[in-house]
Amino acid sequence: MKAVDFYGLKRASQDKLLGSLGGQYEPKPILWRRGIRSTLVAWVGLSVASTLLLVILCVVGFGELESSLSSHPIALIAVYIVLAGLAAYGVIRAAAYRFALRQLPFVTGIYVFPANVIDARDARLEVVGLRDLSDVTPRGGAEVQLRFGSRRFSFPMDARSVDRAVELVKEARARVSGPLTENERGLMDPLEPPAFVSQLAPTEPLKRKEPRWASLAAAIAAGSGLVLGAVLFFARDELSDSRMYAAARARDEVGAYQSYLERGADFREVVAKELLPRAELRAAISSGTVEAIDKVMSAYPDTAIAAELQTARRNALIASFTEARKARTLAALLAFEERHKNHGLDRELKAARHAIYNRALARYQREMPEAGGTDEFVQRLLAAAEKIGARKTPNGVRGPTVEVRFRRVPSRDIDRADDLVRQNPMYRGETSVPTQYLDEKHLEPHQTRTAKSIAAGFSKRFPAEVISFEAGAPLDGGKDIPPVKVPMLVVSYRMEPSGAAFASKTPRGIYVGLAFFNKIELLLPGDDQPHRAEHNISTSIPVDELRKRDNSAKPGELETLVYESMLREGFKKLEERYLAQWFRK
Repeated sequence: MKAVDFYGLKRASQDKLLGSLGGQYEPKPILWRRGIRSTLVAWVGLSVASTLLLVILCVVGFGELESSLSSHPIALIAVYIVLAGLAAYGVIRAAAYRFALRQLPFVTGIYVFPANVIDARDARLEVVGLRDLSDVTPRGGAEVQLRFGSRRFSFPMDARSVDRAVELVKEARARVSGPLTENERGLMDPLEPPAFVSQLAPTEPLKRKEPRWASLAAAIAAGSGLVLGAVLFFARDELSDSRMYAAARARDEVGAYQSYLERGADFREVVAKELLPRAELRAAISSGTVEAIDKVMSAYPDTAIAAELQTARRNALIASFTEARKARTLAALLAFEERHKNHGLDRELKAARHAIYNRALARYQREMPEAGGTDEFVQRLLAAAEKIGARKTPNGVRGPTVEVRFRRVPSRDIDRADDLVRQNPMYRGETSVPTQYLDEKHLEPHQTRTAKSIAAGFSKRFPAEVISFEAGAPLDGGKDIPPVKVPMLVVSYRMEPSGAAFASKTPRGIYVGLAFFNKIELLLPGDDQPHRAEHNISTSIPVDELRKRDNSAKPGELETLVYESMLREGFKKLEERYLAQWFRK
């Protein structure tokens, strides 16, 4: 095996090699497969491993009141700096290597020529002479393996080509093992200098291009590691302290505050002077639940702390409501109302419910396309959902269901396509008539799948307890859309001939293209301004697929394939374009 730097070759040799690698002229590859070396993976692996170790270092003991590592000793800052520097270095080297690969004027991979195997997975070419080939064997019926001692090269291919490929490699090995003239070597070895070079051909060799930052990788990584490592170390300890404080506040008990005082720093004064004494006082109240306070009030009806008990009960109710509101779900709010019939928090509950719908709107606004324009309607949609309200079901709390329903509008010219087909010389009889492949039997699976896909696309972006989406039964395209009592998404579509046609001799047949005219309306009850969208879609006749067939097909088989392909394409494009109006990819 020998190594050759592509950029170290003369221009004439580079041009010859590029022509051979591209299969433009002799010698052409017998076998080849695409690929790059594991160098890129190695650099990325270094960066990922360093980052992972850095994350683990940050996470261990983070914000844990009982952990001795909740605050890191200053000596660990060196480890932060080293790991951050290695992560940055791996990224820079990976980027530089990928940059180098993208600059290559050939497709990276392993090529088998009549004289040698060239591992051209980057600019460093590894060349193994075919005369050193130990063995060439088919593997698994769909792969050819070349063995050079302990080194092996595998080439996946069509099972029908395996035997021929093995034969070609063996013939090449036999030929290259014998005496060769200079001209024969040039026709077998792409690295052999060309026998003739045009006077008009460029002479300046192709040169390696390397960005300035790649040569400064070590310095950049060192600087990045120093800055990022130090910042991360101190920021981590600050955040850990805040997390410990938050954890102590969340637990809100004597033990938690004591643990913070042992290890925390930033909030020591407020914990020591206010929170811990208050937690000790609350211990007398025991659990502090509404039920527990009610029991106290029942047991002591004449107590002198009645006002405090009433305040405690209201505070407990508010605390229970706060927990329900923190869940940010309608299910939690409904459960709160069921547990506490006389809660006296109607206004707060209404505001909390409204906030959930507002969050659903805000979430949508983050996911809507950059062009926007749909958030105003979504606001009205959610307002309608809020007005209708959520309901409990066996599967949990669900909002009103928006049915996605298809409605096929009668075509204007599709019957004319039947007449045009009958007049074509490639007409095969009634089996060629297109409309028989465009009836409800053929359309229903596409309508159902697309309705489910559109419903799923919306369902991913809206909580089911706020508003849900599902496929509904088709509507009669010959009638007007009935008034809606709940939101409904109606896809009215009309199929027409696209104007394109394909007449095939082998296999014999005549096919017409289809165009879809789609009008989509998202209707709201009591709202005369639905969201409307129109998508006109032309489909492609699958000519390449037809050319793979012959005249042995059964009647209707090819027509079914063609029109099913166009129906699938038309409905799929409709789904993609409509969802793209509402959501980012």
